[in-house]
Amino acid sequence: MYPFDTANRYEPAPELVWLLANRPVATVGLQSGDRAWLVTRYQDVKTVLSDARFSRRLNRPDAARLQSGFQNMDIPFADPPEHTRWRRMLFKTFTNRRVQDMRDAVQRTVDELIARMWAQGTGADLVDVFSFPLPISTICQIFGVPTANERHLRACADALLSVDGYSDGEKMSAYGSLSRLTRGIVREKRNQLGDDLLSALILYRDEDGGPVLTDAELETAFLLLLMAGYETTAQAISKSLLTLFRHPDQMERLRQEPALMGGAVEELLRFTSMETGFGTPRYALEDVELSGLTIPKGATVLPVGQAANWDPARFTEPEKFDIRRKQEDKHLTFGHGSHFCPGAGLARLQLEIALTSLLREFPRLRLDTTPELVEWDVRIAAAGPAALPVSW
Repeated sequence: MYPFDTANRYEPAPELVWLLANRPVATVGLQSGDRAWLVTRYQDVKTVLSDARFSRRLNRPDAARLQSGFQNMDIPFADPPEHTRWRRMLFKTFTNRRVQDMRDAVQRTVDELIARMWAQGTGADLVDVFSFPLPISTICQIFGVPTANERHLRACADALLSVDGYSDGEKMSAYGSLSRLTRGIVREKRNQLGDDLLSALILYRDEDGGPVLTDAELETAFLLLLMAGYETTAQAISKSLLTLFRHPDQMERLRQEPALMGGAVEELLRFTSMETGFGTPRYALEDVELSGLTIPKGATVLPVGQAANWDPARFTEPEKFDIRRKQEDKHLTFGHGSHFCPGAGLARLQLEIALTSLLREFPRLRLDTTPELVEWDVRIAAAGPAALPVSW
């Protein structure tokens, strides 16, 4: 059964390590009762992520469901040619410049969260007061969503992305509430445009001068970018902090040499991974051979980036966390090929500012439990500590 149940969340499950070495392409059972193909080797994962024979559209009657009681979401621009059009438009609106223009806004949010931490005393749960509020606030700012909606968006997303923390009815209710909220946000934004990503998507025109996205597509785009950018980044912040707590010597080095933070962020992304193991599922459009085995047409495939990032054939001593690791070999945390995460730059920016600011402002920041006792919260999009009790 997958995801594998393991007490040690600090590295890939023993089953993943065994599969990586002995059976890199294998079938697994899912919570929904469906079966899927697990792919673990670096090169095979890259192939699944970039090969056109693997589709991102999972709203097919024979596609595996990742969780019970909830059908796979229809993504209208998951594959070419729609995806090509969508990606070209997204990269023209969600530019590197727009991300860098968010630097001051992200820093302000981080500063506000840190000020609240100081004001409330000498300890807190970093997951609740820092890791999750930062990315939801950032997404709302980049989309021009009023701050008043942040709490509602977070509550709906938390329920929708849960594996077993909510009932099927609660998940469906959260999805309906989130859809209605998104519909209202799009309608309000059409009436009052601003200098934000959602307004840029509304204003984008094709070669003939006509609008590119309908309201339904704008709603889907917002939901997808919310799901992709919120919980994965929040969990990445929490897991990065926990990893640094487990390696105090490297944590102290970062305090003394903040210039190392760029490389440290990349190593944290490789070492901790941002996914639960579900990754970004694919649907096989035809028979495809990987590592000597044939994945049949119609199979649902789970390319596991967490395992690929620990592949000893690609990374020297992958089990070793080293903020000075040379980055010649790129991790697959943000995907690969035409589906490479468009929000990768924004996630990196938040990690860099969050970690740098926390280490600077809290020189005595410490974990108030042993790392092995930290409980984990496993979701569809990401997994990470359920709580990080700290004091300073």
